[in-house]
Amino acid sequence: MADEEEHAATEQSQVLLNLIPTCQRCHRQRRKCDTQLPACRLCQKAKVECMIFDHAMQEVRPRAYVQALINRLEQLKAVKARISSSPPVTTSEVPGDASQSLEPMAMSESFTLPDTQDFGNEDRPSFDINLMLFLRSGPTTRYFGASSVFSLTVHLLNSALVKGLISDEFTATTARSSYPPKAEPEYPVVATVHSRERLTFLIGLFLTSMNILYGFIDRSTADADLQAYLELTRDGSVVPQNLESSQAHRYFRINMICAIACANRARHEPIEHANSMAFFTAAVTCVEDVTSEVSPESLQALLLLIVFCLFYPRKGDLWKLLDYACRLSIELGYHTERDSENENEDQRNLRRSTFWGLYAIERIVGQLLGRGADLPEAIISAHYPSPRVSQSSDEFENIQAISIAHHYRLVYIRSEIYRHLYLSTDMPVLPIEWYKDRVNGLVAWRHELQIEDDMTGVSTITCDVGYYSTICFLFQPVVMSLLERTKQSATIMNEEACNETFWIPQDNYYAACELIRTYERVIRSPHRSALSVYPMTFLSAHYIYLAGLTLMTHCLLAMDKSIPVMPPFSDLSQETAYPGIDFSAVSEISASCLVLLTWCSDRWPEMVSMLNVYKRLSNRLVPALIRSGVL
Repeated sequence: MADEEEHAATEQSQVLLNLIPTCQRCHRQRRKCDTQLPACRLCQKAKVECMIFDHAMQEVRPRAYVQALINRLEQLKAVKARISSSPPVTTSEVPGDASQSLEPMAMSESFTLPDTQDFGNEDRPSFDINLMLFLRSGPTTRYFGASSVFSLTVHLLNSALVKGLISDEFTATTARSSYPPKAEPEYPVVATVHSRERLTFLIGLFLTSMNILYGFIDRSTADADLQAYLELTRDGSVVPQNLESSQAHRYFRINMICAIACANRARHEPIEHANSMAFFTAAVTCVEDVTSEVSPESLQALLLLIVFCLFYPRKGDLWKLLDYACRLSIELGYHTERDSENENEDQRNLRRSTFWGLYAIERIVGQLLGRGADLPEAIISAHYPSPRVSQSSDEFENIQAISIAHHYRLVYIRSEIYRHLYLSTDMPVLPIEWYKDRVNGLVAWRHELQIEDDMTGVSTITCDVGYYSTICFLFQPVVMSLLERTKQSATIMNEEACNETFWIPQDNYYAACELIRTYERVIRSPHRSALSVYPMTFLSAHYIYLAGLTLMTHCLLAMDKSIPVMPPFSDLSQETAYPGIDFSAVSEISASCLVLLTWCSDRWPEMVSMLNVYKRLSNRLVPALIRSGVL
């Protein structure tokens, strides 16, 4: 039977290969093309990228992308075959009625806690989860991969419930149907005509905050757009639908740039929320015109919409926007490095920073929610952007430019870690040396860029957040495995501890502490300081929650004193016995995390579940840790 299935799979793969069309280069030269992957023989010989036209999607894609899809299909088939052959889990195997006792966790977007044994197998578990959410539109299911903090949430709550450290206090006391629906907030009416000084200020704010991080708007282009925008809106009677193509792009860009700048500024001045909505409403009147072309301007328009959705997730489908932008960047050839006589150095650098800015957003969003990538590394050959060093010899501005180029390298390193840890069909069991090597590489990256405190800005803080969150991502499968196995009997745990298959890492605990301190520093920064323009998006809320859940996980694991604690991998000089984790500051850090999550729930009311979960866990686990004598 297995041989027949394997033979059928081989035939299906051959059918897929036969459907691959002739590549663009062979078609132009009228030469016979083969179906070889990741490139045809002639393209490999010429050392050029093999591109094909996808008639279904009506776009040009690299043939290497097809190979990435086929490989992923084979992995998913393997998962399906394993799940089909595994015996189903009965409800008697679940300790307690967890699916009912922890529901709902908040008045908005509550979810049913799944049993953690439903995924993978005993030896190599999969930590991907499907959560049942109860939204205004009715119940629905959301998939979150193992890298998502929601996966950690499920395993931590299950483990704490089994150990009796939390009770069934999550049980709903109000019928779900009686929950009041969350209405869209009403913003006051604000002026729709703005002075040159006001617009210049907002554009400058955008260029020194979001554009530093993602770099897809050129300063000279913004100046020209502003002049055209002022001419179009001089009499206040502009009709966006009647604008020509170039006028529509300029009108859209200025409105979206100002909308994003106001959204960022609203952290200090709440009235800017209303201004942001006013600019956004004006911009979307011509959104179809500016996103329907295959052009760099359309890619800029998509990126502006994506960045705006980081502040206001309800204002667009972020996944679709990222998908469109990734496809368009590939069709424009931004993912490859090319020498074009039509490009000067500034244009070449803008193309690179645009691609890597999109890459950074797409990767971080995907990893936070446990989704695969639309830009596989197999097809990427674009160089990192050169730091845009200021001609005015402004040292602070130059440091920010150098730091963000350095951050793109971290995103790529983190993507490799993510692919190795989380995209496998089975959760890999990796030796301690693998983790040491990865931490060593991250520490080496960090030591390459030493910044003084007086030079701290948007880019340097982004590097700090990226570094600490990557450490948390790196060790999340380890702590989830510990949470799952510590629910077993003490005898099994002692045997497995002797086999050195279980150990508690320290690095992610200290990284979580530093991540919380970093965000606290940003939130408490004075209005006119360099950190006041740091963009606090919903990605920041996920990072804060990830840090808080990592702290609570270590509090729970520390009570089980049978599991050895590894020395910090970031300090490889100490290989002998090392004292355990220092929990002396856990109460202070936990309180800071609670303040930050409260701020996030005020900014994004849908995220009140994060606050409620963390509050309930910290109220139980921190006192229990103190009573256990660890502190």
